[in-house]
Amino acid sequence: MKTGTFFKDRHYLDKEWGHYFSGAGRKVILEVGCGAGNTIFPLVATYPDIFVHACDFSPRAIDLVKCAEHGPFF
Repeated sequence: MKTGTFFKDRHYLDKEWGHYFSGAGRKVILEVGCGAGNTIFPLVATYPDIFVHACDFSPRAIDLVKCAEHGPFF
């Protein structure tokens, strides 16, 4: 495992599905298996009006998301 890129933010959802997140009305996203939040943080940064329900089986993963340096989104 490459530790230097393991927790790297992922921008693929914006690249592949960005047109669904933009436009009128507030968008709500369910992220199942959010891990450390590497997928949701780039989306929230790009689309500040979206609302994300993030869940993960791992309590450690949830703690990582709650304490992330990206800001207190939760």
